[in-house]
Amino acid sequence: MMLSGKDVTRPVRPSLKTWGIVLSATILGICVAIFAWGQYTTSEVPITAKGNDEVPAFTLAVTVNFKELDDVELFIDMFRDMAQYCRDHEPDTLSYDMFRSDKDPKQVLIFERYRARKSYIHHRESAVFKNFRPKFAALGAEIGGMSYVQSNIGYMQH
Repeated sequence: MMLSGKDVTRPVRPSLKTWGIVLSATILGICVAIFAWGQYTTSEVPITAKGNDEVPAFTLAVTVNFKELDDVELFIDMFRDMAQYCRDHEPDTLSYDMFRSDKDPKQVLIFERYRARKSYIHHRESAVFKNFRPKFAALGAEIGGMSYVQSNIGYMQH
């Protein structure tokens, strides 16, 4: 079809140079997005309530599934000593507690809160913890869990 002396039946195709520019811009945009996402999803970035300048605590929630009830009782005795050590010698350990499941008596949750990640590293490198860990491992429990950074949006009370 002819319109004003121009053939409009053939589509206009972009040049290779145009495609190269579009592709480069797209890749650059994706790289910037990935970099920005990575910057704001690390545990080093505080996620706090508006107006709350408090540094977020580093927290561990560790689930432990024992095979035998007797092992749970042995663990409780070991944990009691470890918790007392933390209370007496680790001022940057904010919480160190154990919870027993109300549904499964062979499952416990260990909840640990530290002023900062470096406080946890200090705890983990203590001679008392290094003595505790292999005894705990010898019980053969299934251990899982995750680390978290506190949001400071809600509250915790002792």
